[in-house]
Amino acid sequence: MHAFEQGFDGVFIAADGHECSYTPRCSDLTNGIIETSQKLMEAKGISPKRIRMAAICSVCAEQFASHMANFTKILVELDGKAE
Repeated sequence: MHAFEQGFDGVFIAADGHECSYTPRCSDLTNGIIETSQKLMEAKGISPKRIRMAAICSVCAEQFASHMANFTKILVELDGKAE
């Protein structure tokens, strides 16, 4: 929420998924953060489409670039519409 309050158009969270060094529940825990954030966003009139999460390894450049391109398209579409 802090990012949106500071004027960010969107937030993308890259998680390690099942390869996380700390816990095999990384994806589940991160998904919980996303769901909570989306509820807070809706309450403040911010489209929940402005936050995304994906499990991406630290060396998966093409996959990351693809996610960023898709997320950019979503944000551009949202900015063209009234929320």
